[in-house]
Amino acid sequence: MSDNADLVRVGIIIKPHGIRGELKVKPLTDSPNRFHSLSEIFMIPVDGDNSFSAKIESVRLHQNKVLIKLDCINSVNEAETVIGYEICINREECIELPSDTYFAFDLIGLKVLSPVGEYVGTIADVLSSPGQDLLVVKKKNNKKVMIPFVAEIVTDISIDQKRIKIQDLPGLLDLETGQ
Repeated sequence: MSDNADLVRVGIIIKPHGIRGELKVKPLTDSPNRFHSLSEIFMIPVDGDNSFSAKIESVRLHQNKVLIKLDCINSVNEAETVIGYEICINREECIELPSDTYFAFDLIGLKVLSPVGEYVGTIADVLSSPGQDLLVVKKKNNKKVMIPFVAEIVTDISIDQKRIKIQDLPGLLDLETGQ
């Protein structure tokens, strides 16, 4: 099986659907239709033990969830054993993004730097909101701050260098006080 570091989470098994082993999946992607293009997935339990790969027999969308039938799960009892498992794919199977667009998982863990290069914190999460995405930054004092993910604030992103630079607007970070 692939190294877990090369895997990307695309869904979580939430419960069985029906009696023939179909699985109801909460998608962790903005494009649930992308499940239709997958032929093989990796099933990773929370504890990391008993991971396995599986071939997808069928996929359909149902009430904002994805219903998947795997070749190795053929009953409701077997389906119940994988509740909570994460569905992962190889990184190479991720959809291609337009330039200046990023996957949230690529941003999490990046160092956040001020305009003068001072370490501010680390991106802990990316939240989607109607206006714009928000970067949740865990500051060096362990407090979290939300930064709008907009060009006026996020001035430079380097995935290769594992850092972003932000513009410090009044009250945004309170760098001088360390709050």
